[in-house]
Formats: sequence, C-alpha cells, structure tokens
Amino acid sequence: MDFHMYEIIWPENGRIQLGVETVWQILNGSCSGNKKSIKQLRKLYKKIYLHYGVTEQDIQNETERYTSLLAILCS
Repeated sequence: MDFHMYEIIWPENGRIQLGVETVWQILNGSCSGNKKSIKQLRKLYKKIYLHYGVTEQDIQNETERYTSLLAILCS
C-alpha cells in the first residue's frame, strides 16, 4: 500500500481532502465549507479525477475506477 493524504485550503472558507493510493489506483476525496466553496471544490475535484485518468481497459471492463469516475461526473 502506498497511501498519501493531501489537503487543499480554499481561500473562501473551504477545504478539500484527497486520499491517493497508488498501488490499487484509488482516489477519494471530501469537501467542507460553505455552499459556494463546496460547489467550487467539487469542480476542482472533478478536474483532479479527470487528470488522474481512466484507461480504455477500465472502460471496457467497467472497473471500480471507471464507475467511480461516472459517479463523480454525475454529481
């Protein structure tokens, strides 16, 4: 297991915490703050998740990584 936690402090009273596990290729996160900050942080989280990537093989096999991406994009 190679797990890392990151925290981004948003200037407008918010924060996002990201957990990255590189062996199993898992990315998770949570946001806190006021309604406006959370909306902006969700957009940031989507960009981070898209950058993290889903492979063609993930899509074909409908892996957990792929279904997690779909859940993030639909939120």
